[in-house]
Amino acid sequence: MYGYYEITGKMGPNNLVSGLRGPNNIVFKDGQHIRFGFPSYKLGGTVMGERSIEIIGSSTFEDLTNNRKAVVINNTYKKTGWIRSGSTGSKDKMIGQIFDCSKPLTGDAESIKKNYGKDMESVDDFKKLKHVKQKICDIDGSWLNSLQIDGKTYWDIEFDVPTRQLPHYNSKQEMVLPSDWRYREDLIWLKYNYMLIAHQWKQRLEVQQRFDRANRQAGDKRNGRKKH
Repeated sequence: MYGYYEITGKMGPNNLVSGLRGPNNIVFKDGQHIRFGFPSYKLGGTVMGERSIEIIGSSTFEDLTNNRKAVVINNTYKKTGWIRSGSTGSKDKMIGQIFDCSKPLTGDAESIKKNYGKDMESVDDFKKLKHVKQKICDIDGSWLNSLQIDGKTYWDIEFDVPTRQLPHYNSKQEMVLPSDWRYREDLIWLKYNYMLIAHQWKQRLEVQQRFDRANRQAGDKRNGRKKH
C-alpha cells in the first residue's frame, strides 16, 4: 500500500469543510491494483447552533487491473421547494455504482487532479458519469449502520464490531494518543539524563523526517505539484 495525503480545509459562514486529498494505492499479491480517495467532511455549527459532522461529496475507487470503477455519493440529503421548503434523502445515506469503463484508466497528472486533487470533481448525479461502458451493480447503505453491494450485505454494525484504538493513560489517568510527543524516545531518555541514548534517538527521528520529506518532494515533482 502506498500513496500520499494533502490536508485541505475551507471555512464557511457557519461550517468547516476539510478532507485528505491524494490517491491511495493497494497492490495485492496477485497484482491487482486498486486506487481510491477519501471524501470530504463538513463540520457544522462552528459559530452558532448545534455542532454536527457529515460526509459530503463523492468517493472514487478504481480497479486499474480490470479497468473498472466505483463511484459513491456519500450524502443524499437535498433541500427541495422554494415557498414551502422540504427535503429528500439522508445525510448518512450512501449510494453508488460499479461499472466497466469505456476508456483505459490512467494515472497521469490530469486523472489524479480530477479524481483525487485539492479541487477534485464531485459527482452528485449518476447521469453525469462519463465513460460508462456497462453498469455492473449498485451500492447502497449508510455509514452509520450497514453497506450493501449488489444486494449483498458486506458490513453491518449490529454484527461487525469496529476495531477500536485502545486508550493510553498517563500518570494522571488522562487519556493520550500513542503518537503524543510525550512518548518520543529521545525526550524520555533525556528526562532520565541519558544524553548519549537521547542523542541517538533524536538522530533516528531526524533521519526518518528527512526521508519522509524527500518522498513528499519526489511525489510533488512526479505529479507536477508546486512546492508549498
